[in-house]
Amino acid sequence: MKQLVTSLVLSRLDYCDSVLFGLPASALAPLQRVQNVAARLVLRLDHRAHIKPALQRLHWLPVKARIEFNIATVIVMHGDEFDLTTVQGHPKSSILVSIESAY
Repeated sequence: MKQLVTSLVLSRLDYCDSVLFGLPASALAPLQRVQNVAARLVLRLDHRAHIKPALQRLHWLPVKARIEFNIATVIVMHGDEFDLTTVQGHPKSSILVSIESAY
Protein backbone atom coordinates (compact mmCIF):
# COMPACT_ATOMS: atom_id res chain seq x y z
CA MET A 1 0.00 0.00 0.00
CA LYS A 2 2.81 2.41 0.89
CA GLN A 3 4.50 1.94 -2.49
CA LEU A 4 1.24 2.55 -4.32
CA VAL A 5 0.48 5.74 -2.38
CA THR A 6 4.06 6.94 -2.74
CA SER A 7 4.10 6.43 -6.47
CA LEU A 8 0.64 7.83 -7.16
CA VAL A 9 0.14 10.56 -4.57
CA LEU A 10 3.54 11.79 -3.41
CA SER A 11 4.95 11.96 -6.92
CA ARG A 12 2.09 14.32 -7.80
CA LEU A 13 2.77 16.44 -4.73
CA ASP A 14 6.39 16.82 -5.83
CA TYR A 15 5.42 17.81 -9.37
CA CYS A 16 6.17 21.47 -10.23
CA ASP A 17 7.74 22.36 -6.88
CA SER A 18 9.28 25.46 -8.41
CA VAL A 19 5.79 26.81 -9.13
CA LEU A 20 4.50 25.96 -5.67
CA PHE A 21 7.50 27.42 -3.84
CA GLY A 22 6.69 30.61 -1.96
CA LEU A 23 2.91 30.22 -2.11
CA PRO A 24 0.96 31.12 1.02
CA ALA A 25 -0.15 28.40 3.42
CA SER A 26 -3.74 28.78 2.25
CA ALA A 27 -2.73 27.69 -1.26
CA LEU A 28 -0.76 24.71 0.06
CA ALA A 29 -3.48 23.57 2.48
CA PRO A 30 -5.36 21.40 -0.07
CA LEU A 31 -2.12 19.61 -0.93
CA GLN A 32 -1.39 19.09 2.76
CA ARG A 33 -4.85 17.60 3.21
CA VAL A 34 -4.17 15.14 0.38
CA GLN A 35 -0.90 14.12 2.02
CA ASN A 36 -2.65 13.73 5.39
CA VAL A 37 -5.30 11.46 3.88
CA ALA A 38 -2.59 9.43 2.15
CA ALA A 39 -0.71 8.99 5.44
CA ARG A 40 -3.87 7.91 7.23
CA LEU A 41 -4.63 5.45 4.44
CA VAL A 42 -1.17 3.89 4.54
CA LEU A 43 -1.15 3.60 8.34
CA ARG A 44 -4.87 2.75 8.53
CA LEU A 45 -5.52 5.54 11.02
CA ASP A 46 -8.81 7.08 12.01
CA HIS A 47 -9.58 10.48 10.49
CA ARG A 48 -9.33 12.04 13.95
CA ALA A 49 -5.79 10.75 14.60
CA HIS A 50 -3.03 13.34 14.89
CA ILE A 51 -1.15 13.61 11.63
CA LYS A 52 2.27 14.88 12.72
CA PRO A 53 3.31 11.58 14.39
CA ALA A 54 1.98 9.70 11.35
CA LEU A 55 4.07 11.77 8.94
CA GLN A 56 7.12 11.30 11.14
CA ARG A 57 6.52 7.55 11.32
CA LEU A 58 6.42 7.40 7.52
CA HIS A 59 9.43 9.74 7.26
CA TRP A 60 7.39 12.16 5.13
CA LEU A 61 7.97 15.89 5.33
CA PRO A 62 4.95 18.20 5.41
CA VAL A 63 4.10 19.66 1.99
CA LYS A 64 5.78 23.03 2.53
CA ALA A 65 8.95 21.38 3.78
CA ARG A 66 8.86 18.87 0.87
CA ILE A 67 8.74 21.73 -1.60
CA GLU A 68 11.59 23.56 0.13
CA PHE A 69 13.64 20.36 0.36
CA ASN A 70 13.19 19.58 -3.34
CA ILE A 71 14.11 23.13 -4.36
CA ALA A 72 17.17 23.07 -2.08
CA THR A 73 18.21 19.73 -3.56
CA VAL A 74 18.06 21.17 -7.06
CA ILE A 75 20.08 24.18 -5.95
CA VAL A 76 22.73 22.05 -4.26
CA MET A 77 22.94 19.47 -7.05
CA HIS A 78 22.72 21.81 -10.04
CA GLY A 79 23.45 25.25 -8.62
CA ASP A 80 26.68 25.63 -10.58
CA GLU A 81 24.96 24.72 -13.84
CA PHE A 82 22.07 27.14 -13.42
CA ASP A 83 23.80 29.74 -11.24
CA LEU A 84 20.67 30.05 -9.12
CA THR A 85 21.05 32.82 -6.60
CA THR A 86 17.36 33.02 -5.85
CA VAL A 87 14.24 30.98 -6.43
CA GLN A 88 11.24 33.24 -6.93
CA GLY A 89 12.90 35.99 -4.88
CA HIS A 90 14.04 33.79 -1.97
CA PRO A 91 17.78 33.60 -1.32
CA LYS A 92 19.39 30.14 -1.13
CA SER A 93 20.27 30.51 2.53
CA SER A 94 16.64 31.11 3.56
CA ILE A 95 15.57 27.94 1.76
CA LEU A 96 18.22 25.82 3.48
CA VAL A 97 17.51 27.29 6.91
CA SER A 98 13.76 26.70 6.60
CA ILE A 99 14.34 23.03 5.77
CA GLU A 100 16.34 22.54 8.95
CA SER A 101 13.32 23.68 10.97
CA ALA A 102 10.74 21.57 9.10
CA TYR A 103 9.63 19.68 12.17
